[in-house]
Formats: sequence, structure tokens, C-alpha cells
Amino acid sequence: MYLASTGDSGYNTIGGPSDLATVIGVGGTQLALSGSKYTETIWNGAAAGCSSPTVVGSPGVPKPSWQHDPDCTYRTDGDISSESGCSPPVAEYVSQYGGWTDVCGTSVASPFNAGIIGLAGNAAKLGSGEHFWKLKKKALKKDLHDITSGFDGSCGGEYLCTAGAKGSLGYKTYSGPGGWGTPNGIKAY
Repeated sequence: MYLASTGDSGYNTIGGPSDLATVIGVGGTQLALSGSKYTETIWNGAAAGCSSPTVVGSPGVPKPSWQHDPDCTYRTDGDISSESGCSPPVAEYVSQYGGWTDVCGTSVASPFNAGIIGLAGNAAKLGSGEHFWKLKKKALKKDLHDITSGFDGSCGGEYLCTAGAKGSLGYKTYSGPGGWGTPNGIKAY
């Protein structure tokens, strides 16, 4: 099982290898505290989009058979996500840097999701983002937090860059920068 961060430069700036069919592409969200409630939106720096030749170079990344989203004929980057935002950032302990430091970006989200997969204990079964694309609606709703607002760039309001957007076929529970959502425990993993 391989995880790769989608990148930190916004819509259609995919840097690979997150768009490979054999990888779980991990996007990013931004947590915010308002009073005693947390909200989660798409982190505006999370990279994602359609891995077409114009975005990743020729010949593009072929669409895996397990992806059926309507508006990208190549690999749609971003399978899952977690906190990546910079305001506030994520606290990380790095002994080489003298202890606790603040970090942000999808490079935080990828190891976080790897830890969730480790807790679930089934890394060998996952193998790629296919697992998340094949989850049933009930599991998506119960075991992942659906990110319904925020965007990482301009794509005409489509799901490839905007959370909660309806694609041409009503694809509103998935967004490129947020994937199918963020962990709600380990059951989705």
C-alpha cells in the first residue's frame, strides 16, 4: 500500500505520484474552531484535479476501471484527505528540529492517513484508492466525514476543485481536493 500527498499548489497542479492507479492520493482539509464547534472545509492549497496530458504531461494517467466520476477521462487525483491547513497548522514532534514544530500541507495528511491504516491493520488489502471509490454510500456517510464546502481553485464550480458541487451527473459527495472525506475512526480503512 502506498500513499502520496496530492500536493500544495491548488487545482490542476498535480505533482504525482498521487495520481497513479496503484497509490492512495491524499488531499487536504482545513479545520476551524468556532466557539466549541469544529468545521472542516477544503484546504485551498490542496492540489487535485484531472490527470490529463495538459496537467501532468503526455500521455496523462489513464483512468482506472474503478473510477466512474463523470467529468475526467483520466485518473481523478485525490481519494481521501485529512487536516492540512496552515491556520492553524498541525503540531508535529521532530527531534532533529528540537521538538515540537508547526507544519501544514498535504504532506501532513498523507502520514496521518497512513497511521489510520496502520490502526485498522489491513494495509495489504487496500493497495490503492480503489477501496475508497468502491465504498457503499452508507459506509461513506458513516465512516468518513463528508467535506461539503471549500475549494482549491477555479474549475467552474465542478467537483474536481469544489466540495459539495454537483458534477454533470450529480457527483456531490466527492471532491478532488477532499477525496471521499476524512477519517471518522478506522472502519472505512
